[in-house]
Amino acid sequence: MWQLHIKINNISCITKCAHLNPAVTLGLLSLRKMEVVQSLFYIVGQIMGAFLASAVVFIVYYSQINIYDGGIRQIEGPNATVDIFYTVPAPGIPNWNCLVDAMVGTTLLLIFIMAVGNDYNNLISNAAKPFSFALLVTALGLAMSFNCGNPINPARDFGPRLFTACVYGGHVFRVNNYYFWTAIVGPIIGAITGVWIYEGYLILMKRYANLSGIIHIDAVEQLDQRENEKSYQIDKQVSSESS
Repeated sequence: MWQLHIKINNISCITKCAHLNPAVTLGLLSLRKMEVVQSLFYIVGQIMGAFLASAVVFIVYYSQINIYDGGIRQIEGPNATVDIFYTVPAPGIPNWNCLVDAMVGTTLLLIFIMAVGNDYNNLISNAAKPFSFALLVTALGLAMSFNCGNPINPARDFGPRLFTACVYGGHVFRVNNYYFWTAIVGPIIGAITGVWIYEGYLILMKRYANLSGIIHIDAVEQLDQRENEKSYQIDKQVSSESS
């Protein structure tokens, strides 16, 4: 259902790209493709959306949750119901392994997003891009959920955890040896890594492959500017010495 939600929301990318993931937002911010204030508003909105969605789920399934846990909100144990709202590590999986899992999954996600979202990529139409994103999230979910539920979106974990803290208590942040931070830090590191792997690839292609039609990113333009300034200083120095 989460993948279907991603597909439906990303249909808005046909006209204007939707931001549903703070890790994606911060990755683009690291490339200066977004403003800081704009990014903060996006992230707050993403977390609030996940918080409110958790409240809706809790209300809709309130009776079923009561039947399962007997009206006693449990975070751990055989009748625990809190883990339906956020990701949790599988038994025996340490936090460092979950951190690596989140980093790898989000790195792959961002490389794909950058490639598909490249304006010079004519291999896929704008109408098909939202569906390709949904298929990718589905594939990542199927391939990488075994360790800790595929935490590639900090809002999808932190927003519901904030809501459950109001209902189940603050222990939701301490459970599983303070696992919650891995579902926040891991995706952010992975997202920044992913966007710069892709942008680094573009820089290499522009520099050494002599391929036309590759987008000129800010990093390349800044590098060109520094090289031009350096050449100007050298020419100026040579001219002054010759005179």
